[in-house]
Amino acid sequence: MKKVLIIDDDASTRFVLYKLMNSIEFITVMADSAELGLSILKVNKDFDLIITDMVMEGMSGAEFVNTIQDHTVFPKIPVIICSGMVAMEDVMKCLNAGVELFVEKPINGQNLKNKILNLF
Repeated sequence: MKKVLIIDDDASTRFVLYKLMNSIEFITVMADSAELGLSILKVNKDFDLIITDMVMEGMSGAEFVNTIQDHTVFPKIPVIICSGMVAMEDVMKCLNAGVELFVEKPINGQNLKNKILNLF
């Protein structure tokens, strides 16, 4: 089974993503902050996918992505950013940082599901 790390400070978004990922048979681990997500990755690097919010207190999703991309201790894991921020500049920053997909909130479950299935 594939394994996903979901990072979002909004509990309802985490729940929606949890249900979506379970429907396509991913083992799901959740974190309510980028810092917690980073701690999880330091201990367990065997994720097949990371889905993170862009705007969170503390470390942002973009900072999280830059951190894991800049350190060789982390394997190359595909990252999807889900965010209500849709300025083209922000989208381009994410894509240039190595993000696989940028998905606008509110999340369209079927659309995201199809995009994830296309990654694998």
